[in-house]
Amino acid sequence: DTLDNYICNEQQQYLKLFNLKLTDRFLDVGANIGATAFFVADKVSKVFCYEPDVDNFELLQKNTKSLKNIYRFNYALVGNTDTTRDFYINTKTNKATHSFLVERGRDKTVVKCRNVNYTIKLHKINVIKMDIEGAEYELLINMNYSSVSKIDELVFEYHFTILKYDKYLELIKLLKKKFASVKYKLDPKKCWTTLVYCSNRR
Repeated sequence: DTLDNYICNEQQQYLKLFNLKLTDRFLDVGANIGATAFFVADKVSKVFCYEPDVDNFELLQKNTKSLKNIYRFNYALVGNTDTTRDFYINTKTNKATHSFLVERGRDKTVVKCRNVNYTIKLHKINVIKMDIEGAEYELLINMNYSSVSKIDELVFEYHFTILKYDKYLELIKLLKKKFASVKYKLDPKKCWTTLVYCSNRR
C-alpha cells in the first residue's frame, strides 16, 4: 500500500484539529502522496490538491483515483508571481521533505508554480491545510487577508529547524489579527515542528 503508516499517522494529527463540514472546499497545499485528501474526501465537498514533486504526484493520483471529488494539480503554491522555481528533492527515503530551501544532499529540479491568492479565489477555498517544509511562512505572509474571513479553518506546520523562532512569533501575531481563534504552542522550542490551528468557524 503506497499510503505508508508514517505518512498516515502524520496526517491524522492534522485531521484531529479540523471541524470539517460537507460544504467545505478544502485546499491541500503540499498534498504529498494523497493521505490527507484520502481521509477528508468523504467529509467535504471538494478537495484541491497541490503537489509539485512528480513522483509524489503520481502516487497522489494512484491513491485517490477512486475519489470523484478530488482535483489534483502538479504545482507548488507561492506568494508572488513566479511561474517556475528551483525545487530541492530529498534523495533519501523520506519523500515528504522536498523543499524550496537549499539543503545538503538534495537534487535540484524545476517545478511549476501558482500564486496562493489566485488559487484560493479560483477554487473558492474555505479550508486550508499547509505542509510545505518551511515555505508556509512565504504563503502566510503574502496571503490576501482582505478575503481571509472566507477561510473558516487553516492548519499549517511550522519547522523550527528550517525557520527562526522570531518568524513563528511574527506569524502568530499576524494570524491573531485575522482569525477569531488561533491555537498554538506557547513554548515549542523543544520541538522541531509544531501545528498551528486558525479558525473563523461560526
